[in-house]
Amino acid sequence: MFEVLSRYQGELAVDYALRVLRYNIMTLRLEPGQIIRENEITERLGLSRTPLREALIQLSSIYLVDIVPQSRTHVSLIDPDVIKEGIFLRAQVEPAVVEKACAIITDTGIMQLEDILTLQQRLLESNRLEELLVQDNAFHKKLYQICRVEKTFHAVEGICGQYDIIRALSLYHYTTKMAVEDHWNILNAIKDRNKEMARKLMTEHIIRHNEEYLMIEKSFPRYFTRRKNDL
Repeated sequence: MFEVLSRYQGELAVDYALRVLRYNIMTLRLEPGQIIRENEITERLGLSRTPLREALIQLSSIYLVDIVPQSRTHVSLIDPDVIKEGIFLRAQVEPAVVEKACAIITDTGIMQLEDILTLQQRLLESNRLEELLVQDNAFHKKLYQICRVEKTFHAVEGICGQYDIIRALSLYHYTTKMAVEDHWNILNAIKDRNKEMARKLMTEHIIRHNEEYLMIEKSFPRYFTRRKNDL
């Protein structure tokens, strides 16, 4: 069921609409292929049509929404070519991010990451998977912030929207415990300043979704554009 998030103080209407829509797509409250009922959403969010349309246009540019003029708007089906690019991009960028973190991280940065992972552990133990997905993203984002490359994070996030849906499906159905363990192992390598191990662990963490992709497609064929070739 569509979830209405609280609006931040001073948050622009379009930014609010974008955040709520992306959250609902990433948590599969709005599933791939599902029609987006704009009138219903504007009413629930207390917004006019214009900021919602602007948010939808932004989401269409990152392959999360399909807008058909004079017809309907729906959540994009998952495209295997888009997923391949998302995995490729993150497998290049994030190992470099953790390598840099090994060189520059401070005690404060380590504590921030430990706090996120402690929360992840509690959410895992209580099976609060939607909140765990949010904190999964928070861990990766914090690594970029620590390395002072947050603009890079936003660029990657813009390209990897569909990949993040695969991450969500993996988290919900396959690798919940393993994902949290991966994060702890990556953090331990960073604390040890072991650049080679940190890169290796992050790469394995990212490409695991490649291995799960066919299982996800088999379990949820309605979410995909067509029968996929091996990635």
